[in-house]
Amino acid sequence: MTTSTTFRSAIKLALLLAAIVSVAGGTTVWAQAGSVEITPMVGYRWGGELSGEDNPALGYDASLEDSASYGLVIDIPVSYHVQIEFSADHQSTGLEEDTLFTPSEHAFDLDVNYYHIGVLGQWPVGHVTPYVVGSLGVADLRPERAGFSDSQRFSTSLGGGIKIALAEHVAFRLEARGTWSDTSDEEWGWDDESCEHHHDDCEWNHNEDLVQGQIRVGITFWF
Repeated sequence: MTTSTTFRSAIKLALLLAAIVSVAGGTTVWAQAGSVEITPMVGYRWGGELSGEDNPALGYDASLEDSASYGLVIDIPVSYHVQIEFSADHQSTGLEEDTLFTPSEHAFDLDVNYYHIGVLGQWPVGHVTPYVVGSLGVADLRPERAGFSDSQRFSTSLGGGIKIALAEHVAFRLEARGTWSDTSDEEWGWDDESCEHHHDDCEWNHNEDLVQGQIRVGITFWF
């Protein structure tokens, strides 16, 4: 699957998800729902590997360096327990070549941006609101190295957290989230070459994609 095809597929899926949730909520639900929430957030991202086998331009297996992140989240109410969430999150990191016995060396800088739309389910209990959230969208990878081009790939995430009311229109938000992005050009399935002569030798092709974890906090303002 090409980068452009993956990007278009992610946009179509995001628009479909928004339409389904909006229709399910209906105009009456929107009128009865709460307020729009805007949350600037800061966090810390870790993990993530890029395979040299799946990415010939890279030429070697590399890991993303752990680093800080920041972003903005907008939650639009559909009902008392459901919100549509729009999220943009940025990380300035770098790639380091994986080695077994020697220290890893910084290869080049890399910006990783996530632009997601999702559904958040919440259960308010007094001043504390636990929630879970799932989303999909685009991972925007921007290497800062000559000869490398930007890449946009399909991405999903799943997370959860709490919102703690601090004042009438202000809350503290704490969240943990995991993100998966399709960074391989290979398809899932059986290796046709290994199956051609001896079915007992069939091998399963699997993508080594970009998987990251993140903890972030923010201050929510609602209107």
